[in-house]
Amino acid sequence: MAFEGFPREVTAFFRGLRDNNSKEWFDQHAAEYERVVRKPSLALISDLTAPLIDLDPPLKAEPRLNGSLRRINRDIRFSADKTPYQTYQHLIFWVGDHPNRSPGVHLIIGAKGFGFGSGQWALEAGQLGRVRQAIIADKGKSLQRALDEAASRGARISEPALKRVPAGFDPQSDVAEFLKHKGFVVRADQEQVPEEMYDSRGVDYVLELCRALNPVNAFLMQNAGEED
Repeated sequence: MAFEGFPREVTAFFRGLRDNNSKEWFDQHAAEYERVVRKPSLALISDLTAPLIDLDPPLKAEPRLNGSLRRINRDIRFSADKTPYQTYQHLIFWVGDHPNRSPGVHLIIGAKGFGFGSGQWALEAGQLGRVRQAIIADKGKSLQRALDEAASRGARISEPALKRVPAGFDPQSDVAEFLKHKGFVVRADQEQVPEEMYDSRGVDYVLELCRALNPVNAFLMQNAGEED
């Protein structure tokens, strides 16, 4: 089934879920979730599978649950918040061997509107060390070029995890702010879902987003290496 757009009531569905976040409510609206969220999400992923392979680095798009379609159920085992569902649908197109352990492009559509981003939140210690050395070696120019591409679509780098430059690095360095990061993620949030996402133009819209966001993933893949 080709992607023909999300129905316009998709955000209303998630606002309803936000206000009635229970299994009982979700079960009563399961057919609506299938129609306005799951089916169009899978169609979008399917239509993007071939063109995303042609990007550098290639992005994997798998139209299945736990592939590019992430679960709407929350893992509440260790959370004080026991509401059972996310109030958004998360889609991911990734570079490496697994969507949970690799850089990728993320899309969100939900109660708060539309969001997108790319990168990787947490790098393993060895990977982070290699990325930091790469940043120092070219004075952050490669990373900055990738960030500039993402910024062309409104995506900005997230706040660094550290308050101070880690020990062993020059706090006066021109790249000091980059060295405070333990992962590198750019993101943007929009209150309004783009009009393109309501019809077949959404495929090209997301593809162009991925083109702009993917240089961040390329930087990480080139410099982080495999997990130690």
